[in-house]
Formats: sequence, C-alpha cells, structure tokens
Amino acid sequence: MPTFQCTGISKSAAVELRGSKNIFFYRVVVADTFFKKLVGLIFSREPCPEEGLLLDKCNSIHTLWMRFPVDVLFLDKNECIVYLIENLRPFRFSPVIRNAVKVLEIAAGEIKKKNAQTGDVVFFK
Repeated sequence: MPTFQCTGISKSAAVELRGSKNIFFYRVVVADTFFKKLVGLIFSREPCPEEGLLLDKCNSIHTLWMRFPVDVLFLDKNECIVYLIENLRPFRFSPVIRNAVKVLEIAAGEIKKKNAQTGDVVFFK
C-alpha cells in the first residue's frame, strides 16, 4: 500500500481505541488550523491501515478532490465515537454531526476490520 504523506501538517499523535473487546493503534497526523483541515488528505496518498488524520474542532468533512475512500470516526468532547461512516468515497460530503468536535479519517475498511462502534473511546497519547 502507498505511504501516507500529509503535506504541511506537523503535529502527530498516537491513538488507542478501546471499546467492546477491541484495542488498536494509529499513527495520526493532527490538522488543527483552518487551512490544514481544508486541505486534509487531498494531496496525500492513501493512508496505510495504521495511519490517519485527526481534524480538531470539526464536525463534518468533505472528500472533494481526494483520490481514495476513507473511513471516518466522529468524536465528542470526551473522545467517544458518536458517529461512523464507512468507505466515504471521493467527492462526497459527510453530514454535520452536532455532538462531534473531532474527526478521525482512517483507511477505508478499518472500521469493519477493527470492529469500531459508536460508544468506543479514543485515547490520544
């Protein structure tokens, strides 16, 4: 699979998801400015299964000009998953999720593979 490259986004974090009998880790790049969130993964290659992009202070996304689908986790202020979208294809918009304050974009197929569910909690390290 191609390597994940997110131009101009410098912060990174490790993520651990704990929920109904599952724990998994991600290397996550943090997009915390308007421009970084707007650009997101547009100029990136498809993320590897263990990589992702965290959009801080965000409750909806678009996949305009992206070249690949993504799975999307919407997180509330307690970093609990409040909404999931599997396989969001390019040139689509997500709904606005009122409770969400962060969005984690990961490789397509990871939600199903890792059995992520609403109610699972994401821990940032």
